[in-house]
Amino acid sequence: MTTTTPAFDYKAMQDQFIDTIKQAQGFTLDAVKSVTDTVAPLVSELPKLPFADQLPAYDPTEAINASFNFVSELIAAQKDFADQLIKAVAPLYPAAASQAS
Repeated sequence: MTTTTPAFDYKAMQDQFIDTIKQAQGFTLDAVKSVTDTVAPLVSELPKLPFADQLPAYDPTEAINASFNFVSELIAAQKDFADQLIKAVAPLYPAAASQAS
């Protein structure tokens, strides 16, 4: 007797997860903007740090872009590895063999 496993809707689960993350990010951004608006006038009145002009310039956008570019390359390498791994074990599993081709 052969049993079949019903197909799992990965896409729906992933979409729901992404929607939840985006909603949480929206709440976080709103909170950060609110706090920033409240404290910005106070921060501008603080004394400057000594030697602050001698610190290296820092561009947070550049740092974010570099980090996400690295992660994108890492994810691509991991996907390639997973694809190769499935092909390597495909002879052991008939269902995997038909999908690996």
